Amino acid sequence: MTPEQRQRALQNLPPARRDNIERRLQQYDQAPPEQKRRLEMLWSLPPERQQQIRESMRELQEMPPIERRPVRMQVQRLQTMTPEEREAYFKSAEFHRFTPQQQEIMQNLAEIMPPEGF
Repeated sequence: MTPEQRQRALQNLPPARRDNIERRLQQYDQAPPEQKRRLEMLWSLPPERQQQIRESMRELQEMPPIERRPVRMQVQRLQTMTPEEREAYFKSAEFHRFTPQQQEIMQNLAEIMPPEGF
């Protein structure tokens, strides 16, 4: 939206809600291009899928560091893979050494982290 369109859309909201939305829009505007791209990918998904991915993000953050680190490393590794390599990885013994919850987190987060260069 243009700044004028934003103002028109926000002008009739209650002040607290308007302030919250304006703060979030400012954070989005200042975000790096990669983070904006991921957010836009997330927003393009159906609401149920968005919620599943948000839940995976929350679960990852709540994991004890000793569990979170290997999962994060695998999510970063998934980002460098092509879709075909990811599918093969999801069928591998290496992937299946993680718990079902960790596997689900990795698969969900891989969806909004497409391979670099694609």
